[in-house]
Amino acid sequence: MIAISEWISERSPVDAVGLISIQSVLLVTIALVIATMATTWLRLAAVPFALAGLLTVSDTRTPDVLISEDAHLVAMPIGAGELAINRVRSNELPPTTGSAL
Repeated sequence: MIAISEWISERSPVDAVGLISIQSVLLVTIALVIATMATTWLRLAAVPFALAGLLTVSDTRTPDVLISEDAHLVAMPIGAGELAINRVRSNELPPTTGSAL
């Protein structure tokens, strides 16, 4: 499992999946339950749920407030694609000079 995850992470540098709608998660979950529980041709009943789940993936609502992982930086959309933030600078590591510790 670790070897497979390392292989995949080498080929996909971006870890962000993005926002996924609740409806999409529910529909794909229903499709997976039907596909794994049914043992006959009834497995085909999972296909419409899976397609509906894939079609509703992009139907998401963006969050009203964005909070950083350390909760020191908070941002809110103010319109026209701009964000209002509570700090002038984010927590950035200072540039290093010389060798690593």
